[in-house]
Amino acid sequence: MPTSIRTGSRKASSIGRKYRASPRGAVRRRSRRILEPSPRVDGPRSDRRRGGPLGRRRQEDDDVLARLVALAKRGIQEAQVRQSFESSLEHPGVEHIDSYLLHGPRTRRGLSEADRQVWRAMEALHGEGRARLLGISNVSAEHVAALCEIAAVKPAFVQNRCFARHGWDREVRDVCRREGVVYQGFSLLTANHAELASRTMREIATRHGRTVPQVVFRFALQIGMICLTGTTDPEHMGDDLAAYDLVLAEQEVEAIERLSG
Repeated sequence: MPTSIRTGSRKASSIGRKYRASPRGAVRRRSRRILEPSPRVDGPRSDRRRGGPLGRRRQEDDDVLARLVALAKRGIQEAQVRQSFESSLEHPGVEHIDSYLLHGPRTRRGLSEADRQVWRAMEALHGEGRARLLGISNVSAEHVAALCEIAAVKPAFVQNRCFARHGWDREVRDVCRREGVVYQGFSLLTANHAELASRTMREIATRHGRTVPQVVFRFALQIGMICLTGTTDPEHMGDDLAAYDLVLAEQEVEAIERLSG
């Protein structure tokens, strides 16, 4: 049975933050992190200039410490991904995972260094043959484009909650099409109650003698989307699969796309 597991960079703990007790027992948070380069330079005032010998030496030390910090964080991120992965193998009792997902980037714009480190760790698992396909979810078009640009192993698929009011995630789908990434949409029904109750949807469903959910799934298939559903009801599964026997006219597809306003 195929296995699909998510991992997340958001769970990574902060690195090297310290707390210390004051003489009166109060806890004060230290703002400095372990190995963080200090901007302060001791020594004669003339040597604190960038060109002074002590200034140059301190700058070299800071550069070394900065690299050590980056390596330490990268190692911790990789260790966390591997620990999560091993746990994911243990629960279903399998030796590999068919699809392994980064649950979502840390930032709303672009990719953070932590996101890059997590993806590199996932690529390593893919290279070992333990994660066959890599994917990412909860992303914008900017996220997908940035990841495809830096990834040694591009995501095989994107999983997003698909809102009609956002053009059925048109911008993300466009980037996926350009980069050869499969777009998988979820919450197609639960995220679009108002649009599914519209006169347009009801008329199309009546015209074909189908249910509105079947029309939605068929629409998604015809615009190149893989539909993800969470139903465990056999009857609902059968209804959903019946969408493969339906074909919408081009004008009907365009009408549903316009529901986004």
